[in-house]
Amino acid sequence: MNIECKSFTYNGITLSSEYMVCTFDSPDINRETGLTRKTNRGELTTFRARPNYYSSAYSDVLKFDVSLVKKDSSDLSQSDLDYLIEWLASPLKHEVFTIEDYNGVDYHKGIEYFAICTDVKPFCIGSIIRGCTFSFECDSPYGYTGEIHTAFIGGTSINIKNISNEINIDYYPTVHIKATEKTDATIVNSAYPDEVMTLKMVQGQELDINCETGTIYDKFGLFDFSSDTNRTWIHLKHGTNRLTIQGMVEGYVLCRYVRKVGI
Repeated sequence: MNIECKSFTYNGITLSSEYMVCTFDSPDINRETGLTRKTNRGELTTFRARPNYYSSAYSDVLKFDVSLVKKDSSDLSQSDLDYLIEWLASPLKHEVFTIEDYNGVDYHKGIEYFAICTDVKPFCIGSIIRGCTFSFECDSPYGYTGEIHTAFIGGTSINIKNISNEINIDYYPTVHIKATEKTDATIVNSAYPDEVMTLKMVQGQELDINCETGTIYDKFGLFDFSSDTNRTWIHLKHGTNRLTIQGMVEGYVLCRYVRKVGI
């Protein structure tokens, strides 16, 4: 599926005005959503015409192509190819990909995809390279909102609204927390009052807590994962969540919500 857009930005670099996005095949009638699912179910038997249903899962991550030509219709030179390949095919991990739609269209406004280039195919007429197609693969079947920071200090409560399009799955945020003095800190979501995250911290200590992967990073290596936390992770239901933070701490909660908009 070739994307159609005015421009795009990848890995912090925006497409040069010297090039334009195009397609070398017939335009796609349907947009790619990446939301195809497969079901996990039991076998049909003589006595079971309705199979046992277990769950469902996405079939694959979102994939798309970006085809580029020179805006003045000239051929691609070797220096053009060097520039495009170095920019788009160098990253070794998924980087942010954003799309600028044509005027009057806002399908991709505020949406960030995490993508990596998986293939490069020059488009040739005879021995002349007229354009180039770059194939991308995302880290998931969908895109995300930009980063949303919600600051906090100990002894207060904050409201965080989970606006993800995944309304039946809780969202696990990232928490950055700094101790202003030695303290026992706690964080609890009123939606799950029995699940209290506890942290033992020393003055000046800063932690980055990834609640999705269950990891805690301390750049000074002072945090003892076995004794300084109860390994309880904050998660947000869809809608408004009220988090209460106790202890001599400050920091912020970082969220990036799912956006099932396709591409």
